[in-house]
Amino acid sequence: MASSKRVAGSEIANRIRQRICLSGGTEGGSVLHEGALAIEFGLSRTPIRQVLQRLAYERLVQVQSGVGTIVATLDPEHRAEHKRVAVALLMASADCGQQVAVPLQARLEISALAGMLENDGDMDEVAIFDMYAQFLDIMAGLAVDTILEDALRASQWRLTRWYMHDFAKDPEEGRRRLLGLLQVARQAAETGDRSGLYTVVARDVRGR
Repeated sequence: MASSKRVAGSEIANRIRQRICLSGGTEGGSVLHEGALAIEFGLSRTPIRQVLQRLAYERLVQVQSGVGTIVATLDPEHRAEHKRVAVALLMASADCGQQVAVPLQARLEISALAGMLENDGDMDEVAIFDMYAQFLDIMAGLAVDTILEDALRASQWRLTRWYMHDFAKDPEEGRRRLLGLLQVARQAAETGDRSGLYTVVARDVRGR
């Protein structure tokens, strides 16, 4: 059914990201039809195409010749490699972020996320996804270089897909993992040390 009102491109991107991350599978390959999405969100194909291009830049989707835009595959055999790449990018961010402070707004946002999960231990998969997405946005936004920021976003979205895949299998453990991440991130952020913040997040990735 067509949407009753037009939806902003950023909101469409968020909805599609959520669908991809909560799909429950790792095989990928699902086709995202521009026409169907245009009807759903009440837009022409042009803004939908722009959204899909953004998601391709984040490596959530890819264009396959003769098929169109498809959801990128997550191969379990490559998970360890995905983790190593994410850690390397986080440590590069830590290196580049030495002597650079964590802005007050970022500290407040990380603290708020940790507090929300501490106060609600029964969050469902949508809420958990939203928290990962917000934390990802904070961490990528703290990168001191735009190229590094883009690479961080792509690697962290790939990790988020893995984390939500794990959450579907064991929600309690998934919530515990996210809470642990947010708590150590809050503690590091409160010191104001951007390099230290990236380092503790990298340590969390290594431990998963």
